[in-house]
Parts: sequence; structure tokens; C-alpha cells
Amino acid sequence: MINYVLDKTRLARIFQGIGILTLALSILTGCESSLDAERAEQRMPGLRYFDDYQVAYGFVPASSLPTVVRERYGFSDSEAVILTVAVSTVSEPKNVPATITGYTVNLTKQRRQLEFDQLVQNDYLSYIATFGVDTRATFDVYLQILPEGSDVPLQVEFREKVIL
Repeated sequence: MINYVLDKTRLARIFQGIGILTLALSILTGCESSLDAERAEQRMPGLRYFDDYQVAYGFVPASSLPTVVRERYGFSDSEAVILTVAVSTVSEPKNVPATITGYTVNLTKQRRQLEFDQLVQNDYLSYIATFGVDTRATFDVYLQILPEGSDVPLQVEFREKVIL
């Protein structure tokens, strides 16, 4: 249980640069309908472990970010979602630079390549990819992550449902 709390704390610090955790918490405390609850759930980040690495990831609709944050990072499309990915070591908690490639596949089997940009905020390093979606979309995400200094890529696959 202690590791879970520490991981959530580290996760919160990783995502604080673009306010994902704050946004998710404010939405969770103000859910008035099942649709609001679904929207809040989609913003909660995921976490996967691989030997000495952990990969944290999460989605947020660009339209739900404050205007100042959208302008600062250049998120202009209101029908875009932002995927954030952060890689850190487990034994010595620190962010690790990585090369990340990936793609999405929607329910009609259309494939879209993801392009990741590095985002550095204070001491935290993460990667972001943005792409447009319909107001309701479900898609599979496939990521290949190669941490700096490693020769073994980490594979992350998950299904995401987005409601704008």
C-alpha cells in the first residue's frame, strides 16, 4: 500500500506541468451526471511497471484545459486530446529520457501515427502527443518506449474512451 501512495504522489508531480491531476480532481468533485463521471474517469492517468521502469500515461481533452495553458503549449483545436507519457525508474525515483513511438486504431480499424514532443517543466520530463477525435471516440493505443540507456523497448497497449 505504501508504494501505491508514493507512486500516486510521484504521478501527481509528473503531471502537474499541464494541470491534468488538478483538472481531474476538480471534475471528480463536481460530477453531476453519469456523463460527467465518464469524462472525469477518462482523465485519470494509467501506470504500468516494467522491471526497474514505470510508465505513467493519461489523456485530457485540450478544450478542458484553461485557456492560458492551451495558449502556452499551442493546443488550439478544441476537438483534440492530449496524451501524456512519463517514464521513470522505480529503484531511484527520477524521470528518464526516452524515445517514444506509437499509434492509435479506432473501432473502424483506422490507424493514426502519434508524434511525441518532449515537455520539460522544472525537474519533470514528459512526452505529449495531440490528435483530433470525434466528440465520442474509442480507440486502442499502442506505444513503444525505449528509455535512454536501455536496449529493451517497453510495450504499452490500452483502450481509451474519449468524450469531449
